[in-house]
Amino acid sequence: SPNGRAALWFITDENDVVETINVANNEVNSEDVVGMSRTITTCSQLHKLDLSDNDMSKLTVIPGEWQRICEAFGNNKTLTDLNLNNNHLGPIGVRIAARSLLGA
Repeated sequence: SPNGRAALWFITDENDVVETINVANNEVNSEDVVGMSRTITTCSQLHKLDLSDNDMSKLTVIPGEWQRICEAFGNNKTLTDLNLNNNHLGPIGVRIAARSLLGA
């Protein structure tokens, strides 16, 4: 739920204990961009993030939203397992994610 996701982003912000976050099939959307990108950037032990089945293609439509999330991926130096399956990101969305992860 939106409230549940907002609470998750708040709890995991600057958290040095959480290693895994699974929000698969959870309708992640534009309202989650700020909290999720901050969590990804500041959660210092985050190794695994499952964002599969969220139709995140909606985030690629609004300039800057998907870019902000992808920059957070690139800024997290502990993330080793990222699942973006079934999000219909398209070639541009995948390219933005790949470039961020590669630091390009």
